[in-house]
Amino acid sequence: MPTTALVVPFHNEVDRLSSVIRALRNQASHEVEIVFVDNRSTDGSVDLVRELEEVASRRWHCFTEERVGKFHVMRSATEFCVRELDASVVGFLDADSYPTDGRWLCEASLIADQAGNRLGFIHSPCEYSEHEAWPVFHAACETCHAVVEAVSRRFGWFANAAGGFFSVRLLQRYFGIAEPATEIGLRMSLFGLWLGLEGHHNGGAVRTSARRIVRDPVSFKRWCTYSREFYLDKDLNREQKIDLSKGSPVPDLTPTQLQLFFRRQAVKMSCRTLVPMALLGSRGAAEPGEHALAAIELSGLDPSEGELANLSIAAETLTTSRFEALLQEIERSAFCRRVSEAVEQRLHATYESRIRSS
Repeated sequence: MPTTALVVPFHNEVDRLSSVIRALRNQASHEVEIVFVDNRSTDGSVDLVRELEEVASRRWHCFTEERVGKFHVMRSATEFCVRELDASVVGFLDADSYPTDGRWLCEASLIADQAGNRLGFIHSPCEYSEHEAWPVFHAACETCHAVVEAVSRRFGWFANAAGGFFSVRLLQRYFGIAEPATEIGLRMSLFGLWLGLEGHHNGGAVRTSARRIVRDPVSFKRWCTYSREFYLDKDLNREQKIDLSKGSPVPDLTPTQLQLFFRRQAVKMSCRTLVPMALLGSRGAAEPGEHALAAIELSGLDPSEGELANLSIAAETLTTSRFEALLQEIERSAFCRRVSEAVEQRLHATYESRIRSS
């Protein structure tokens, strides 16, 4: 069986680490190596981790990456897991996230073993917490999660760097040429399919904090309306971090805003996942009939070759600042608009059904 490792990076997360530690301790018996990576914390986080019984006994591992930034942490953690643990698959879990399924690590290890050299990545459903104070927004997010989970189980999805596993083969190829950037999980998943590797679904959900979304009205509006500034302005690779414990009051979504929310979330799902799946499937990276053509089936469309021929994905696009131009090009395409309309209809139908049954 290939060695699988799970990396938990942290930077000043002393108040958050207890949840992920508890969740990892509650996992069923597994062979996954656990690695904590301190990213120059100053709040006592590293002392908390190093004093854990599992770290003191060397069943879990901990080291410090002095270069602040998620990109640097993920790259150095990959090198550590290969060098020290002979890992062939490495997963990542943010310090403010945790698996809700006690067999999450077991399943990831089993999937990695069965996929072997074909493995590119393993994705899990991601659900938000800490947004219950906004009941309309909470219900809308739960609706999006339900639709994504249904699509994921049938077709697949892309892995999030806050809960995805990636083959070392993919990680080394990516970090060998990539520029520091945000949305690393999305980029690597696309890169994996571009290389002809497989994406696999681990049904255990990962719960992550919505604190970055609801910290202030600007962040809230940007995320809800899928404004690209929300992603481009993230401080993941910056020395100076945003204080997420401070913010300003955020109002809940109004009925009118809810309509816009579903429209823009449909665009996000389509241009970041469904249309790229169709593009990569059409270039032969995936097996015929596989999940890569999910966009076509979801929308009930039968796009002509010409509709997809004007869009293309290249390795240098996924690993550099050109990635933003790719997403904008996809979003502007006629095919993406038609897929988005179909997804929006599904979101509305799911929301109305959930409201009626609640």
